[in-house]
Amino acid sequence: YGRRYAPAFILAIIMVALEALCDVLQPTLLAQLVDEGIASGNTAITLNATIKMVAVALLGAVFALIRACTATYTSLSWAARLRSDLYRRIMSRSPERALLDDSDSLLVRLTHDVTQTSGFFNGTMRIFIKAPLVGIMAVIMAWRLDPQKAIIAVLIIPLVLFILAVSIRRGLSLFGKAQTALDRFTGSLRRVL
Repeated sequence: YGRRYAPAFILAIIMVALEALCDVLQPTLLAQLVDEGIASGNTAITLNATIKMVAVALLGAVFALIRACTATYTSLSWAARLRSDLYRRIMSRSPERALLDDSDSLLVRLTHDVTQTSGFFNGTMRIFIKAPLVGIMAVIMAWRLDPQKAIIAVLIIPLVLFILAVSIRRGLSLFGKAQTALDRFTGSLRRVL
């Protein structure tokens, strides 16, 4: 499934990177506006920095729009194809095999799991890529502006990564339990209906 959607995925990642760059440039432009323009009373610098900030914000919005459309279309198309292939595979089974399979679990796989996977795929093209990029770019920009204060950010990053790893590990163990409970609930609901 990945090869078919690779070009759109790569386009979305490029748009996320450019959007993140626009986000990180804003504080630098604001610093220029305040330090060089407003503080010195130079209206030409103030106007120039303001125009740059608006242009970068608009450019970031364009990148975000392209990324959002690309990521949404790609993840929904991918999910539709996966769901169709799963349905075709399930329907091609022999009647004897169908009786042996857990139909409650198959129903959850066709609906909930594909939707969750699609959301993960979409999120990968959005926040999962943008957050680390913004973090890295922000540290670089902070280092350029004030290297002594940027050391604080560099020291905090390992702590944040540790907390993130612990949270993911805990979340994965809870996911297995939730999946089993969802299968049981779907089976109970199906029997009642």
